[in-house]
Amino acid sequence: MVEITTFPHFEVRIWNGASSAPVSDHPNRSLIRLESRRTEFDKIEQCLLPKWSYHDVFKDSKGKPYLRDGTHVSISHSGDYAAVAISTIPVGIDIQVQSPLLFKVRSKFCHPMELSQLSPSPEDELYLKIWCAKEAIFKINGQGGNFARDIFCSDLNETSNFLTFHQQIEGNKLQDVGVHFLKKTNYFVAIAQTL
Repeated sequence: MVEITTFPHFEVRIWNGASSAPVSDHPNRSLIRLESRRTEFDKIEQCLLPKWSYHDVFKDSKGKPYLRDGTHVSISHSGDYAAVAISTIPVGIDIQVQSPLLFKVRSKFCHPMELSQLSPSPEDELYLKIWCAKEAIFKINGQGGNFARDIFCSDLNETSNFLTFHQQIEGNKLQDVGVHFLKKTNYFVAIAQTL
């Protein structure tokens, strides 16, 4: 049940749907208390196979995962879905099912410039797109500061599968981050890489 999409520097693997994944034999699985979290763990491991498994995933001092052989990896899950980005360059991924909560907290993650370009409707999918993008950008290096202030897109486009965001780092320095989007019936995926 793993769907694979390939881009020039990375590959995205998504466990697509509510079906259960085979149970992982990783010892950390037994330390997870909630069954839903153990299920996510299993789905993520299926996304890593056949070349890797959870035994190959380590975390750096900021908690960012990487693979034993030095390959970059980013992990996300939402609802019944799990996603993994495997890359030759630093990458961040976020998968998100539609949620009315995102509209309610839009001022906490949308830059004023973004809010001025958005519809006041909770059904506006751009809110979900922005949320996913900012979560993915944060996962590139574990830095993001304030999502509404420090990460923004000056030219939002609802139909584009690629947008450039600007991330404020080291004071007032801006770093451009490219974000690829995959839109499916039940979810959005954002994959971020620095430009």
